[in-house]
Amino acid sequence: MQFTTVKVETMNGLHGLETGVGIKRERLGFALMLTALEVSIFFGFILMGVIAPATLAVPIANGWTTTWAFAAGIGIVIVSVLLTGLYVRVENDNSV
Repeated sequence: MQFTTVKVETMNGLHGLETGVGIKRERLGFALMLTALEVSIFFGFILMGVIAPATLAVPIANGWTTTWAFAAGIGIVIVSVLLTGLYVRVENDNSV
């Protein structure tokens, strides 16, 4: 597959917009970086459960039934939503 640089003269009021290999590689690099971050966070949580399950089973505070595993899971979901929002924002700013 070969990519070429295309110069778009007029598209939706934008003039001289350059698209091509550089932009595609930049987008792919950013997507792969966010993917690697998300995968490392998730597998870090899984690895913590394998190596030290007792640590995740400890309640957050005395008398609480909520454990650190639940809090970490909620944290992972929040980080995932934030990373997805960041990706969408960056890609929408860079797109035509």
